[in-house]
Amino acid sequence: MPARHFILLLALAATLLVYWAYAQLQPTYTYAQLDPRFDAHQYARAYHYFKGQSSQYIVSFPFNARILSPWLAAQLPFNEAEKAFRWLNGFFVLLTVGFLVFTWQKLHIRNSLVFVGLFVVLFHWKSIVRMYLPDPISADVMGYFFGAVWLFWVLFKNQPTTVNYLVLSAIGVFAALQKESFTVVAGVTWLFFVIKKQNSNLFLIPFVVAVVAHFWADWAFAAAQTDWRNNSAITVLRGVKRYAENPELLLRLPVSWLLSPSLLTVGGGILLIQPATHGPQLTTQYLRLMTITWLILSIVGGGDTTRIFVNGLPLVLTYLLVELNQKPRWVAYFLGITSLPLLRLFELEPDLGLHPEQSQRWCVECWTLAESWPYLAYFGVVLTVYYYLARRFAAVESGKPNEI
Repeated sequence: MPARHFILLLALAATLLVYWAYAQLQPTYTYAQLDPRFDAHQYARAYHYFKGQSSQYIVSFPFNARILSPWLAAQLPFNEAEKAFRWLNGFFVLLTVGFLVFTWQKLHIRNSLVFVGLFVVLFHWKSIVRMYLPDPISADVMGYFFGAVWLFWVLFKNQPTTVNYLVLSAIGVFAALQKESFTVVAGVTWLFFVIKKQNSNLFLIPFVVAVVAHFWADWAFAAAQTDWRNNSAITVLRGVKRYAENPELLLRLPVSWLLSPSLLTVGGGILLIQPATHGPQLTTQYLRLMTITWLILSIVGGGDTTRIFVNGLPLVLTYLLVELNQKPRWVAYFLGITSLPLLRLFELEPDLGLHPEQSQRWCVECWTLAESWPYLAYFGVVLTVYYYLARRFAAVESGKPNEI
């Protein structure tokens, strides 16, 4: 068996084991007592409608158009939304990891960085496993899968063949029915290839069908309350207005981004200090643009900046791995070690239905400066140590004295 196949199978086996283990250990929210502002209540109403347990579709904007996850969950042989979403999420977590690892291998990312990326995906408290086992009734997990598949097709299947048109269009439709933010990803992708003058028509059709699918779902499954402000453009303007009226919230953005999966924190800081200069230019430019896109979405998409930014993990994490792959091997081990304190490995998220007083600890955007500064200080120390080691190793490799 080739080594890359063994690593892929190992990654899938590790994903199954980790998901099963956390499913046994991680308490799930008691939804009956959970704050009604949580998104899960909206998705649960959609699930009950598709399951035939409710005769009316009473779902608020923008959740009303996110029909794919609730519909699929309702097809499973369970009568409880929580159990159905747990099984559905587990299946798509496995597919997401498989596509990501396969994509990283196709990009010739070395194994040490592949394992670092996999470790962060599986164990970070804001990532795809540990964030959605306590709160499984969500539309986010399948979004990771569509992001991973879209990334693979854009990077490796970007020739205008009939099959590629069909596959990308199918991704566009289903991903848009999953969550409207995908229309932005598809649109920015199309504009990128228009600028590059490379097969842009291949990405125009998926963008168009994604937009059409979203507006169809928004019309066919209308929001419970009719309001002219119920559209994505107004949502973006609301986000901008929120920061304009409360500029102090801008100070929380860096903390929200830093507390995204730790490789984003440490790896992103390393690239700020020493940006990569080589590598596959088209791939790097596309992934960089996607990272910027998700940063913007995290600002204007609502108050939960960290969660929204991490929704772009397949694209953002891949960008960092591609860039960091150009750096010496010791950087991957440095990233792995320095990421460990940020993973909350010895904590489980509590049942916020029964213990709402614990919400503050698990809401990065809600933290005060006093709660945030230790993480910022740690980030500063890590970058300082990296800068010192990078200069020292560079001096050794060049045959110069080990002077800093």
